Amino acid sequence: MRSLLLVDDTSFYPETSRVDVFNIYKKYGLILRGVRFLHHRFNILPSFKYIWYDEWKKTVHIYDKIVIFDTIFDLSTLDYIRNRNKSVELIFCYRNKVVLDSRKKRPVVSPEFVREAYKCQLYSYNREDCYKYNMTYYNQFFSFDLNLIKYRDNIQHDLFFIGNDRRRLAGLMRLADVFSQKGLSYKIMVVPDSNKRYTQNEKLFLSHAISYSEVLYNIAVSRCVVDFVTDSNYGLTYRPVEALMMRKKLMTNYSDIISYEFYRKENIFIIWKDNFDSLKDFIYSDYINIPKETLNKYTFDGFINTLFHETIFAQ
Repeated sequence: MRSLLLVDDTSFYPETSRVDVFNIYKKYGLILRGVRFLHHRFNILPSFKYIWYDEWKKTVHIYDKIVIFDTIFDLSTLDYIRNRNKSVELIFCYRNKVVLDSRKKRPVVSPEFVREAYKCQLYSYNREDCYKYNMTYYNQFFSFDLNLIKYRDNIQHDLFFIGNDRRRLAGLMRLADVFSQKGLSYKIMVVPDSNKRYTQNEKLFLSHAISYSEVLYNIAVSRCVVDFVTDSNYGLTYRPVEALMMRKKLMTNYSDIISYEFYRKENIFIIWKDNFDSLKDFIYSDYINIPKETLNKYTFDGFINTLFHETIFAQ
């Protein structure tokens, strides 16, 4: 069986001989990216949208199984695949929570429509979406070079958070007050919402976006990763998996994390459930190692096993 994985950016994934991995779209400079956006936004000459696809478009007919991430401009990519390979086993993989909102950049279509119109299977990392839309669950995974672990003993702060605001700033500022009261150092970097005005005090927590390698470096030099989810992204995000794979403590308000097999109370502090009086002891206590067989399920190879080799992991 010959298999293809179509992703948003291959540079974020390790090389593998097990499947062919391509970017969905070719990489372009700013001007051509703008042209591509307008082409999709205004649906100009829709039959020519294939010009933006990466080299996989030349061999799409040879594959028995294709997995494509949801990071597409519209569903014309699925049309292209189905028109050129009618018998392929097609899997649409949600790397984001389903948001049926016309203000978002992702396609505003229901998973039920995608399943029926393109005869494809649906997978998601989000358990709530799996239940709601009858998708198959896969583990969120960590797919990046672990060389940054070499910095993990060069601790610069106790707690670290970075993320878009998305109505989280007020809650994070309350946590910052708790950290200060407990004598803990922290680095909180909130990327501002473009349409929001901020007070002078709020601006102290604002930051520009940084590269992912910088994110991982900050995790490496912190004792604890802060994961603060909202109703719109309630689920297992990257942060718990990053903390897991880099052997860092985790502080999270995702209370359902207790149902995951890697949960250890010694490693994971649940906000508003665990006692803040014990926070400093928690952060400075020893990390409890997680079995390798469990860690493997949250790697890129584990993802490949699930999507291409029908290995079903515990949910």
